Amino acid sequence: GKLFKLSITYTPYRTASARIAGDTVRIRIPYMAKDKRKLYKRLIEKIAKSVDKYGTKRSIDFREGMLFEAMGRPYMVNVLRSCNDGKAYAYVKDGSIVICTGEGAGSNANTLAIKALSRDLLPCVSDIARRTSKMLNTEINGVRIRNLSRLWGSYSSRSRMVTINFRLLFAPQRIIEYVVLHEVAHSLFMDHSKDFWSVVERAMPDYRERRRWLKLNGNALAPDFQFGERKI
Repeated sequence: GKLFKLSITYTPYRTASARIAGDTVRIRIPYMAKDKRKLYKRLIEKIAKSVDKYGTKRSIDFREGMLFEAMGRPYMVNVLRSCNDGKAYAYVKDGSIVICTGEGAGSNANTLAIKALSRDLLPCVSDIARRTSKMLNTEINGVRIRNLSRLWGSYSSRSRMVTINFRLLFAPQRIIEYVVLHEVAHSLFMDHSKDFWSVVERAMPDYRERRRWLKLNGNALAPDFQFGERKI
């Protein structure tokens, strides 16, 4: 199987946690934990079971000539190594993601492509959010698409903005609709109470099936995610 680096941090917080970030398993253990060795073992076993069942998160890698679909639209990647102005940028034109990496050492083709694709598909996601908020008889101020590391989405009560994970652009639209609904519902209930889930279920009776699909397939969502790989 895949080998991981290990990072252990002892914190003043009461909650222990374990997660995979890239090629590293990051474990957080409270200073005050009575049996740190036992807690560490339990966290490692939890991570191992998760990897065995759901796999590890696939890396996002936009390569020259890559063909892929996002929200049902076909795209092709075109990487330009040199640009007239020497700056790094990316844009979408006629189904092509044109990436100009520029001359700077900090240029990152994947980061540029993520931003360009997010801008191109933001109107589609925003339309889903508008229809959803109307259905729930609530209001939000807009949607953002970000390359989130841990969450599929979030809602800010302060800004009334919904943020969704960039990887969802490679999921079926019904999965995007579920995550958007989940976050817009937080404009009514900020917790995961029975009232919250009642709102979600009334609007989307099959939300459990969509949530299960995301749990099974979420780690594989990336530009090279193939339809045949999807678990039911």
